[in-house]
Formats: sequence, C-alpha cells, structure tokens
Amino acid sequence: MLTNRRTIGAKVEATYGSAETIAAGDLFFAYNIKFSPNVEEWARNPHKPSMSPLAPVKGRSRASISFDVELMGSGTAGTAPFWSPLMQACGRSLTTVASTSNTYDYATTSLKGITIKAFLDGVSVRMKGCRGSASCEMVAGQVPMLSFTFEGLWDYGTDTDAWKDEALVSGTAYPSFSPKPFIAALLKIDSYKALSERMSWNDNNTLTAVPEANTVSVYKRVDITGRAPSGNLDAEAVTIATKDFMDLFVKKSQVAISAYVGGDDSGNGTGSLNTMTDSTKNWRTDQFSSGYKLEDSAGATFTPTANGATTITVSGTPASGDYIIYEEGKLIKVSAPKVVVDTVSDDDKGGIYNFGIPFKFFQSSGDDELTIKVT
Repeated sequence: MLTNRRTIGAKVEATYGSAETIAAGDLFFAYNIKFSPNVEEWARNPHKPSMSPLAPVKGRSRASISFDVELMGSGTAGTAPFWSPLMQACGRSLTTVASTSNTYDYATTSLKGITIKAFLDGVSVRMKGCRGSASCEMVAGQVPMLSFTFEGLWDYGTDTDAWKDEALVSGTAYPSFSPKPFIAALLKIDSYKALSERMSWNDNNTLTAVPEANTVSVYKRVDITGRAPSGNLDAEAVTIATKDFMDLFVKKSQVAISAYVGGDDSGNGTGSLNTMTDSTKNWRTDQFSSGYKLEDSAGATFTPTANGATTITVSGTPASGDYIIYEEGKLIKVSAPKVVVDTVSDDDKGGIYNFGIPFKFFQSSGDDELTIKVT
C-alpha cells in the first residue's frame, strides 16, 4: 500500500452529524493526508491480591484529519470551488451570486458540519459532524496552499463504513485545469503595494468536542467556540517617507489588507472610453481577447475584446488605477477591512533589508474579519 495512492472527499451535511454519502463528484486532490483516530482508555487499577495489571476499557472515541489543497477557483463564475464544503465547516458562510461569484465570510451562528471520507489505497475511513480550522500560505511564483485540520465523530464499532478495505476511487470532478501561482497579486497593506514575497493567514479556530452519555462514541458534536484570525507578510524595507510601517505598529492603526490569487496580469493603468492603457506593458496582440475579464480599481468588471501591446479594448469606461486581468471563475480575492500590526521585525533576505509584519484580523461590522471571494 502506497501513501501517495490516496484521495479524499467532503460534503456539507443536511443535518449535522448525519453522514452524507461521498460520491465520485465530491472527491478532490489533496496533499499530506493524515488521519488520526483517538480512542481513550479507562485504566483499571483496583486494589487486588495480584500485581498483574488489568486490561483497560474502551472510552471516548473521535478522530481528526488534516490535509492541504490547492487554492484555486472552479473555472466557472458562480460555481463553488471544490474546497467550498471545507471552508464552510471552518466557520464560514457562503453567499452565491448566480453566474458571478461565491463569497466566504466568517459566521457565528448556523455553522455547517461536513462528512469527510478518505481513501487510503485500499483502506477507507469516514468521519461525520466534522468542523475545523483553515490556514493559507501564499508565496510568489508558487501555487497557494490551503491547510485544513478537522475534528469529527468516528466510531469504529458501530459504523460499518468507518474502516474497511476499499479500492482507490476514481473521481469525476477533479479539476480539469491547473492552479495558478501567486503572481500579479496586487498585494496591499494600508493601500500600499509592498515589495512582498509572501502572505499567510490562519483562522485559529477553537474546537471543542462535546461529550454526551447517550451516544456510543460519547461525543455528540464538535463546536467552533472561538476564533482569533491572524496573518503575516514580508515587505522590503523602505524609507518612512515612502511607507511608515513602524507607525502602523506603534499606533496600532486599523488598516485594510488585500491580495488576489489567480490573476494573469495586473498593473496601474489609465482608463478611458472602451480602453485601459498601461504604458509599462508589452502584451501579445489579442492575448486577452477571449475568455478573460478585467477588474478595475473600483471593482467594476469588463470583458476584453482585443488588445495591443499597451491597450486593452473593452465595452465601457474602466476607472484609472490598479487593474487585474483574469480568467472567469479562477480569480480569488482575499481581503480584510481591519488588521492591526503586531510588530515590525528586522529581517535579512539575501542581504536585502526586509520587514516581517505579523498582524491580527478584527471586525468592521461583524463576521467580516477576512473575506474570500471567488469570481
């Protein structure tokens, strides 16, 4: 049996704790799949004539599972990506605009649970009522990765589908296109485009398994009882006149941060009737004339019909300023309205002075600390 011959699937439960059937269309590619069962023992050590130990009694049982997936869109605007159930089970709501977008915000109530089934090259395991926490690492030129850890209800003794020999499942909904690297990201903190290589974030959810004597596994559910989202980015050091990062730290200023994943190009251009012009570019003729979108600095979306070396033709008048070009259904925007910088560290990167900038996310109007939007 090979560790690489593994796959995994997940599905939002209609009723929390009632297992869903994981079908081929629910499967996705994952990295570093690790299943960890947890069966407690009740030690028996009464007073007795002999020093021989007594065998323990099976106690509470649950399980956890962790894995990484590629952060990518579905390829169709308005269609949720494969990681949508995972994100919902990490305490996020889903808002869908048909044929346009899917947006994931934090939630406090009506949290979802998911059924997860992992196929481990001939052995399968299923957990239900799963809830967890997510984190993400985005590095320039690399495919951004989402990392998940879930806890769920698992009982080997009564669930006939929990652990048995099973052939590797061939999925029907694996992505048919490759993920995009972290480029053209328009990464900004406090409206400043730092020269940055990486950005990361972490939900830091608190998970609590709730025990109950009326169940076989002695656990009724897994609750998300709190979160403390945080992040980190690096930025090449600049003068105070250019950007005063130390001032953000000292004053504990609340500033916005944002970045895109899945863009094909971006820049700062001049918008006019039916055109966006960026004199710094040297595009191939009609490079973006089919299947692409342009989002301007105001968040308006346009469909390119042609382009020259420095000008893109659209219908309408895009706003001047930052823009991004992307394939529909593959662009992901990560944004936060209020972050507070924890500190500014003195870092060296190959002889270049850099700042390490850890930060924490805070609410603006509530449950909006970190928004993930797929368009």
